[in-house]
Amino acid sequence: MSEQGESGGEQMPPEGEQPADGEQRPPESEEKASQGEQKPSDSGLQHSHPGGTAAILGVQLLRFSGVQGLSLGTSNFIHYLQLPLVGAFLGVSGLGRYSLLLFLTGLVTQIIHVVTKPGTIRRVFGQGDEDDEDDDEDDAQPSDVSQRPPWTLGIGIVLCIVLAAAFTLVAVIFQRPIANLLLGDPNQGRMVMWASMTAGMLSIFRLTEIVLWFEQRSGPYLLVDTSRPTLNLAFILIMLVSGTGLEGAILGPLIGTTIATVLSIVMLRHSFEWAWNGREVVEILKLSRQRVPVVTSMWVIQNMDTFILSRFVDKHDLGIYNLASRTGFMVALLPQGFRVALRPLRRSAAYMSMKREYGPDVAQGQLLAYFFLLCFTSILAMFLLGEALVHDATGDFASAAGLIPLSAGAMTMPALFRTLNSMAIHPKGRKTFIIGIVFVAVVYIGLAILIVPMIGIYGPPTAILIAFVGPVLYISLRSQLSEQPIDFPYWSTLRALGVAAGIAVFFQLVHPSGRWPQLAEIVGLMALWFGSLFVLRIVPEHHRRPLMHMARSAIRGSAVEFDAEGALRALRPKQRAALRPAVLDRMPPEEIGPQGEKLVKILRRAGRAGEAPMGPTTELDGELALYLFSDESMASRQTRMRGLLSRGVETHDLQLLEDVMGQLAKAPEAAWNGEGADGSRRGIAARLRRAERSQAEAERPQAEG
Repeated sequence: MSEQGESGGEQMPPEGEQPADGEQRPPESEEKASQGEQKPSDSGLQHSHPGGTAAILGVQLLRFSGVQGLSLGTSNFIHYLQLPLVGAFLGVSGLGRYSLLLFLTGLVTQIIHVVTKPGTIRRVFGQGDEDDEDDDEDDAQPSDVSQRPPWTLGIGIVLCIVLAAAFTLVAVIFQRPIANLLLGDPNQGRMVMWASMTAGMLSIFRLTEIVLWFEQRSGPYLLVDTSRPTLNLAFILIMLVSGTGLEGAILGPLIGTTIATVLSIVMLRHSFEWAWNGREVVEILKLSRQRVPVVTSMWVIQNMDTFILSRFVDKHDLGIYNLASRTGFMVALLPQGFRVALRPLRRSAAYMSMKREYGPDVAQGQLLAYFFLLCFTSILAMFLLGEALVHDATGDFASAAGLIPLSAGAMTMPALFRTLNSMAIHPKGRKTFIIGIVFVAVVYIGLAILIVPMIGIYGPPTAILIAFVGPVLYISLRSQLSEQPIDFPYWSTLRALGVAAGIAVFFQLVHPSGRWPQLAEIVGLMALWFGSLFVLRIVPEHHRRPLMHMARSAIRGSAVEFDAEGALRALRPKQRAALRPAVLDRMPPEEIGPQGEKLVKILRRAGRAGEAPMGPTTELDGELALYLFSDESMASRQTRMRGLLSRGVETHDLQLLEDVMGQLAKAPEAAWNGEGADGSRRGIAARLRRAERSQAEAERPQAEG
């Protein structure tokens, strides 16, 4: 959505030829790129599809965001349904007490989480967990990665179980004083005990669940992630219907979380070894220690509101606030899904290729711009839907409608701050981020304590918004005043903000009564919002074909135009037989070694036959094979990738080899047997000869140079 485009340079139109709309024309190279005339990389590779490497990354981001968005959206929506359900059975005050017990569950889970999860994930996978994208990409040291990942993972799980049991024991012993502090009633100690047991199970669940994501097992991950809130909701309903009251509402999540945790461990049974080792525990704790400031500060910002409010307002107002704030939290799911999905891609060949082609300033500026559009869309949708969501609630809960948009904006700020920091180009980014997020947490607590007595339940989200202003402005100014500012489309973003604000004002002025008229208006206004992005050129014309291509490609899984079936039929039977186990099953490194160069050569041949712009053979193809085909852990393969890139392997070439391999893996059985849809191989040999001649012509200038 940049007026300057994606080429990394600012090119002004000739004097006297300013565009009619007053905006700057995109550079010629970008216009050609959007039309399929992609500029060549350093190795001479070209992409014929709209958007080039940016479209390739975009497709991967859409797919990752799709899985994360579906998981986050489904699990959080089901979890959200627990609140109106409990409120319907126990009333507003009962929901307030239930919210405080949820706070206790979250607090105990967070303590166990910060001790065990970050260190275990870094030791096993060589990188941080899903909250760790603020780390510099080169921070991981070889000594941080375990030589026996399954063994280390087993130790991490056992450590988590031990801590969960310890905290449960503490809660059983001190249940009465904890209940008196939290609920103002020492006789509610049993509730504290059940909530703490739930926290112990939840900490184990979250550790095992994230391992499934890092193993790229999207199906099991989605199943496990949605099973917990679904089971929790089902058992809460059963307990409440049976008349067990608040205790039943707390027992339901304990039963559901326990079942989901067992399911998650069963899914991982082949990925870890039950073990215990004191030295390995120390290594896990050392790596977890580095994450304490960030993870703790983020948790405080997102979860301390309930406890702070409970010190100043009654359980009735606390129940109203909890429903409104958790409704507003739903708006953060889209930005959060984008952020979590982008994090693993930041170390991928596709991301590196895009940065090398367009420059990090343009690449990261464009990603940040579209992230802002996503935030605007989410907040606007929640602003419009707020009243409709509580339309059928009781009079007490209906008063929460005005708080929902404010909570939505506040809940978007953590994802916005993290994404802004990760996209900005400035030195010591991690140190700045840590100081900034700790500052926000401290200021938020102080402001909330100060203003909640004055404005009540509107205090916590207001405090969050104010607390983030300083750090967000500091990171933005420091980035843009540095030697390498990101290429961010300010005017397009401001126009988008203006349109969103105008739609919100119109909705307030023209506001029909009744749910269905409101929903009809909301649909129309959201259509107006999306249409204005294109009519007002907030999304510029030269981005539209790439975006359409990305949307279509996300369905089939790749932005690269590639005929996988034709490519396989063009290979000889022995070549298909050699390539098949490497592509479909992967192989141990020791089996790849002797035939690595041969396998990559066959893969390149298949790519050319499928009309993908493959690079020439290199002297590092044998090592490329170990990265492409080995069954090593993701952490080990990423280490190999960084080594290959440091030795001169072209990121375009690496990314294309990965893409071709991924598409070949989806080819039908008949193609691997050399059979076409009609049983013939006509035209394959001629197309292969044309592709090889074209490739030789592309390589000749490079060789002469």
